[in-house]
Parts: sequence; structure tokens; C-alpha cells
Amino acid sequence: MTRCSKRPLLTQCMTAGTLSALGDIVAQQVFEKPEMHNFARTLKMTCFGFFYYAPLISRWMVLAEKLFPGRSPASLTKKIIMDQTIISSGLTVGFLLINEVVDGRGVNSGLRKINQDFGDMIVANWQLWTPTQLINFYFMPLHYRVIFSKVVGFFWNIYLSWKAHYHL
Repeated sequence: MTRCSKRPLLTQCMTAGTLSALGDIVAQQVFEKPEMHNFARTLKMTCFGFFYYAPLISRWMVLAEKLFPGRSPASLTKKIIMDQTIISSGLTVGFLLINEVVDGRGVNSGLRKINQDFGDMIVANWQLWTPTQLINFYFMPLHYRVIFSKVVGFFWNIYLSWKAHYHL
């Protein structure tokens, strides 16, 4: 029995935390190139993956399968529509707001950040995640879906980390 089937949530959280950290490291070192690496930011992004993203997405994957079981075109369409409207929008808004608050800029700054960046981020989200989730919901066993999404999400995390920490 694999770790993923014995303790799926823990495995998903560990994978999400690790890949979120790696995405932030790449964002900082390859794209932003600061004089000093911001380790606190990397730790924060690790925590987002471990404590925010993985538990919420894990529960969403189970709920999606209960609400819209199977891989029929109708079930896949419903899962994708729900995922790309309610789930991704909620996760993105929550991430931007929490990120600003954790960084000490407060709720008002979070609301400004949402107003400034949400539109671009959700369009980019749809471009990457609509086909990714179609593959995920059709081919992946339920207990591997969060891990699959986080592997693809490594590249998304680079963008997400850069976008969340870019301030005019």
C-alpha cells in the first residue's frame, strides 16, 4: 500500500507544500532575481500549499465526485464548470486576501490586490486549469488528483507567487 493510499491528505499536503515552495524559489531566483532570497516568503508559500490549497482541493475533489460521479461528458462538464467558476475564483480571492494580510498590509490592501489582479489571474487560470482539470477528472484516480494538480501547479505557483508579490 502506498503512502498516498494510506494517508492521502497528508501526502497531498506534503506534495502541495513542497511544490509551492519550489514554485516560489523559481519565481524569486529566475524571474525576480532579488539580492537576497526571501525565505519568509518561501515559507509562507509552502504553508499556502500545505494548509490552504491541498486540504481545500482534496475536499473539493471528493465532493465533485459525489455530486457529479463518473467520467461521462455531462459529469465532466459539470465538474469543470464548478471547478473553474466557484472553486478557482474562491481560491484565488482567498489567496490574494490572505497573502496581503499575512504580509501585514491588511484587508484593504488585499481588496485592492484582488481588484487589481483577479481579472488577469482568473483568465490565466482558465487557460491552464480547464484542460488540466479535464485530464485530471477523466484519467486520474481520486486519490492522485490533488498531486497531479500540484505537479501542474508547480508552473502555476511560479506565476502565482510572482503575481501575488508584485507591487506597483
